[in-house]
Amino acid sequence: MDAKKKAKLEAAGYTVGSVRDFLELTDVEAELIEIKLALAKEIKATRAARRMTQKALAALMETSQPRVATMERGDATIDLLTKTLVALGVGRSRLGELVAAGK
Repeated sequence: MDAKKKAKLEAAGYTVGSVRDFLELTDVEAELIEIKLALAKEIKATRAARRMTQKALAALMETSQPRVATMERGDATIDLLTKTLVALGVGRSRLGELVAAGK
């Protein structure tokens, strides 16, 4: 948000902040969310690069297609996201990059 718009909203009595502020997330909680989102994004990108459907990935992971969609949104444990990436052939160095960058 640009400074002019922010100042206008604050002048009107609104509080302007981030999602992190609104949800009152701790630094640890915010970091874990960033890591999960980075892993989820990589699952989707890797699956697409391999021209694999969600259904095919579900079969590989012995789960359902809706569960794969849920994982791709980041709504899964870090263990499951990591396991899925390993099953897709993503190596340790790439996993480390994803965790380190959180992007």
